[in-house]
Amino acid sequence: SRNRIIDSFSEAECWCEFRFRKEHLLALFRLLRFPIVVQFADNCSKMPGEEVFLRGMYELCTGMEQERICNLIFGTCERRTR
Repeated sequence: SRNRIIDSFSEAECWCEFRFRKEHLLALFRLLRFPIVVQFADNCSKMPGEEVFLRGMYELCTGMEQERICNLIFGTCERRTR
């Protein structure tokens, strides 16, 4: 399975899916100082920080629930690894 990071989206996809240009998404990600890996307290699973950032941005842009987002855009929810 591949990680969904900013560079895995085309310029057009960045604008359509996140309402930002790719270069601005990268800048915002850096400015917000997301960790490289995020570990979730509830189940100790891990996910790349960039993917957590993008999932949140997508949720803000669409209002879609996280479960639908992970299946529609990012693959299945089971992609998180311990």
